[in-house]
Amino acid sequence: MQFDWQDGLQSSIRTYDRYPAVRFRTKYLKGSKDCGVVFPRFTSFPNKLNHFSFEDKTFAPPTFGLADTSTPWLFFDDSANSMIFSPASNFMVAKMTGDGKSSIGAGLNTRLESVPPGLEQDSLMVFSRRFMALGFVG
Repeated sequence: MQFDWQDGLQSSIRTYDRYPAVRFRTKYLKGSKDCGVVFPRFTSFPNKLNHFSFEDKTFAPPTFGLADTSTPWLFFDDSANSMIFSPASNFMVAKMTGDGKSSIGAGLNTRLESVPPGLEQDSLMVFSRRFMALGFVG
């Protein structure tokens, strides 16, 4: 599925028949000074999930929290249902956003001065089969 949703932005969502994964893409058709675009942004998802990511420090130490950085985020519950949400391109300028309780999202680092025309930013969400059974995805 592909759609235009802001002046000069085009986004798409791709699912895979054989894999429990979803790819999200935003393309900056005209370039932009606005680097704060977050796609996707989820405000509804299973509650009481545990979190794991890596801090934005030397050697990227692990943390049972969500670091606002470009590393993958792991969500899991006490029954081993899990989901990984991660940037899938432009890793040096990508950024995960949210608190894992009211929102989660992916986009570009807002410290960028601008985005060149044609830049495509991807993120990927991969689910364990058990997580899918909870109804988070089809």
